[in-house]
Amino acid sequence: MPSRQDGVLSPNGTPCLIKPKRATWINPDFTACARIRPNSDAHRPSGMKNTYRTTDEASQDKALLAELLAALNAWPSALRRDEAGLWVLRGRPGCYVSPCRDGKSWQLVVMPEEIISVRQWTAHKKRLSFCELTQDDDQEGCFRLHRLPTPAEAEVIRDIIGIRKRIDLSPEELARRREVGRRFEGNLRRHKTGS
Repeated sequence: MPSRQDGVLSPNGTPCLIKPKRATWINPDFTACARIRPNSDAHRPSGMKNTYRTTDEASQDKALLAELLAALNAWPSALRRDEAGLWVLRGRPGCYVSPCRDGKSWQLVVMPEEIISVRQWTAHKKRLSFCELTQDDDQEGCFRLHRLPTPAEAEVIRDIIGIRKRIDLSPEELARRREVGRRFEGNLRRHKTGS
């Protein structure tokens, strides 16, 4: 393998020619591979545009989604940025929740990549009857949620969008898991030092 003077390799192990002031690596075969700038957000891949006008606008969207995330009792990793750089609650492929521009409601997008039947789509609409149907196609659509959901409604949203439920651990179980983690960490340290 040819070596580069600075030793920079792409994720696939090939040497890269780095263009100055760019956020991508260029392989010798002229294919680009992603690279995160040192001063950028670690969760946002390079090349992703920031579609918000201000950071305050992005913070408001994130806060609104965090409020819904807590009401849904959902997995924290569901809150992330999408391909366009907007904050969303990501579910199964093609399904997500995004904040509406009014700053008080949420849009539920149900466009599953796997094909669902018309009958299944009708069942989804019936189960999400507490939301306003804003776009209705044969097997996909959008809903608008104007208030925080009840626990029963949260279960329906998690099921249809495909967001995992957060695991609730008792204090005893949490203490037990922490102790197991401490023992594992101690064993790992002893193994590394060779004791």
